[in-house]
Amino acid sequence: MKIATQQAVIIIRIIFVFSISLASDKRKVLANNFAIALGSSMTDKYDVDVSVPSGV
Repeated sequence: MKIATQQAVIIIRIIFVFSISLASDKRKVLANNFAIALGSSMTDKYDVDVSVPSGV
C-alpha cells in the first residue's frame, strides 16, 4: 500500500510539473488550488510531501 502511494505521488508530481509549466494563468490557478486540496487531504492520511513547485 505504501509503495503504491509513493508511486501515485510521483506520478501526480510529474503531471503537475508538466501541466503547470505548460498551463495558462487560469489553468495554473486551478492546478494550484487542486494541488493544495489534494495535498491537504493526502497529508492528513499519509506522511508524504505533495507540495507543487510554484512559478515553474
